[in-house]
Amino acid sequence: IYGLLNYPNDDQNALNFAVAASCLKHTIYGDANLVTVEEVEKLMSGMQAEEYQDKMVDDRRSLCSTVDG
Repeated sequence: IYGLLNYPNDDQNALNFAVAASCLKHTIYGDANLVTVEEVEKLMSGMQAEEYQDKMVDDRRSLCSTVDG
């Protein structure tokens, strides 16, 4: 839905957004998709999924240490 609303004249980008968001969702435990639009768009831009997942884990660890610290 997000892709359709934000790429109204570009069906391919809307589909790419949905696929990238779905791929990232499969890396998260539970029912909710907790990734950000920025994270989805980075994956859409062509970053390798493994490279992206490593970066996402590092970013989340950094955020958690800030919250815990």
